[in-house]
This record gives sequence, C-alpha cells and structure tokens, in this order.
Amino acid sequence: MKRLTVLALISVTLACASVPVKQKAVTTLQANETALGQAQDIERRLCDPAKAALTPPVAITACTGPTAATIGLTDARHQQFARALSTAFDLQIKAGAALQSWKAGEPPPATLLELKADIDATLVVVRQLTTGANENVQILLGKIQAALDSVASTITLIQGAS
Repeated sequence: MKRLTVLALISVTLACASVPVKQKAVTTLQANETALGQAQDIERRLCDPAKAALTPPVAITACTGPTAATIGLTDARHQQFARALSTAFDLQIKAGAALQSWKAGEPPPATLLELKADIDATLVVVRQLTTGANENVQILLGKIQAALDSVASTITLIQGAS
C-alpha cells in the first residue's frame, strides 16, 4: 500500500512539474506561429503586392510584383514556399494538440520534429532568393529563422524535462 501511495505522489509531482515546461513550450510554439504568419505576409507582398493587399486574402498563383523578378521569387519558388507554409501551419496545429497531452519524461512529440524539418526546408527556399539590398528579403529570412528557433527552443525545453 505504501508503494502505491509513494508511486501516486511521485506521479502527481511529475505531472505538476511538467506544467511550467508545458506552458513555456506552448508560448514558444505560439511565437513560431506568429513568425510564420509574418513571413507569409512578407512573401505574398514580394510576390504580388496588389493581391497581397486584398481583403479577404486571395490565392496568389503568379509572382507579378516589381521586386519578385529582381530577387528571384519565381512562381515555382512561391508555390514551394506556400506549400511548405501550409504544411507548417497544419503541423503547428497538430504540435499544439500533442503538447496538450505531453507529460514530463516523454520525448518531444513527433509533430514538433516534423515542424522543425518543414521550417528547415522553407528556410532553404528563402535562402535561394537574392537578398542584395532588399530589406524585405532580409526580414523574411529573419522571420523564418525566428520560427525555426522557436521550434528548436520548444524541443529543447521538452527534452530538458524528459
């Protein structure tokens, strides 16, 4: 009986100990979502400023903006970026749900690792753009890097609690 009581106390303590880690992880993951949303807005403005300004948002199928050709933002790169972000936003939702059921001592949810890999791939696409003197491309790179950093921080937090 004593063992059962001690085991129950340890389980409760571990569950409570994971709450601050979980809160920090959720907050860090929210920073990722913000950075991805900002990156999406910047890329859309670079691709087609006229369509990017419309409310409600409309699909951009071709990069016709004056800056797009200069920086190498082709239709194919835009579509690749859009697909990667769509996947990232989907994984973001799944990672948030997985964090809700995560407990201290468990490995990071697989969706976090998938999200990190997807953002890594997105960063590769963005790095193909000619940065030159274009401030918006630098900001776009910074936003994607910030998203990557926030996911990496979330993973590190969780691994530290494991």
